[in-house]
Amino acid sequence: MKNMDWDDLRLFLAVARAGGLSAAAGRSHASPATLGRRLAALERALGARLFHRRRDGYDLTEAGRELLAKAAAAEDAVLSIERWSAAAAEPASVRIACGTWSSAFLAEHAEAIAGSRPRLTLDLVTGSADVDLLRREADLGIRNRRPATPGLAGRRLGTVAFAVYGARQRLADHAAGGGAPPFDAADWVVFGAPARQGPD
Repeated sequence: MKNMDWDDLRLFLAVARAGGLSAAAGRSHASPATLGRRLAALERALGARLFHRRRDGYDLTEAGRELLAKAAAAEDAVLSIERWSAAAAEPASVRIACGTWSSAFLAEHAEAIAGSRPRLTLDLVTGSADVDLLRREADLGIRNRRPATPGLAGRRLGTVAFAVYGARQRLADHAAGGGAPPFDAADWVVFGAPARQGPD
């Protein structure tokens, strides 16, 4: 038999281990009718009968038992190659554009975010400037507003509170009317216009 299809052997293994078409259907994600056709085609290609078909299930013939041993060995080799390929693959990287405080939070919780995916790395694009997701400058963006660019979707992750911070005495003087200037006339330390993404 030339150019044997591994998928035919995979279906053969499923039926051989389950003992019938119906029992193997769920494991192989193929219908019993499809399994029956594929097994019949495999038998014709090999020129050997692989199963005794009975009302209560399928029993392997001598040829079927011989093929089972060989197919199981082939399955082990395929799985070994898949494991090797997964181990050799480059780590998956997700670029996330976010502000300074969000970056600090993500960096602190990076291990919990990656979870059981040890080959996942987080690449943080820190800053308040807009990042073009459509041009793949980042994969995800965490911002304090919904995206306005067509073609992007957003989901609300939570609520962020903003507050005024200042020296205790200055705030106490203001509350008591002790000559401190009103808030709108006081001196402020704020982000410059290019980085201003939050409320003033």
